Amino acid sequence: MKLRQSYPIQEAIRDLETIFDKTVTDADFRKELQIILDLSKKSGRLPFRSIFEKFIAQRKKNQFYSDLPDEDKEIIEDLFHFWG
Repeated sequence: MKLRQSYPIQEAIRDLETIFDKTVTDADFRKELQIILDLSKKSGRLPFRSIFEKFIAQRKKNQFYSDLPDEDKEIIEDLFHFWG
């Protein structure tokens, strides 16, 4: 897998919103994640590692163990590289 050369914050947030829309079924948790993303837009900083840890903990709590699509895995790898 080849990593991106850059990952602008607006694109990173948009990609996370897309992944969360597809995978987060709990409306309250999705709202919590959206608040973090909205604050990131304002601050220009993306606390990706913290967001990812919350995302994984929620999946574990809800016993949602299905694998993410390869496209989403690549996005997450890139996010860790640039924002983690």
